[in-house]
Amino acid sequence: MVADTQIQLLTVADFCQTVGISRSTWQNLKRDGKTPPTIEIGKTHRIRWETVQAWLAENEKRIN
Repeated sequence: MVADTQIQLLTVADFCQTVGISRSTWQNLKRDGKTPPTIEIGKTHRIRWETVQAWLAENEKRIN
């Protein structure tokens, strides 16, 4: 049985475009362990949209 809710997955390229970073910045963050967790499907890495939202919230800087 398939669930009614559809899981939205982003590619790494989609993630980079969404948050406004370059692929090299992604690689630097990945090396430092600072990227959101990915799901590996074959040779492709995907990121859940919910994970992206949580990652953004955790990395949000508040300016007073």
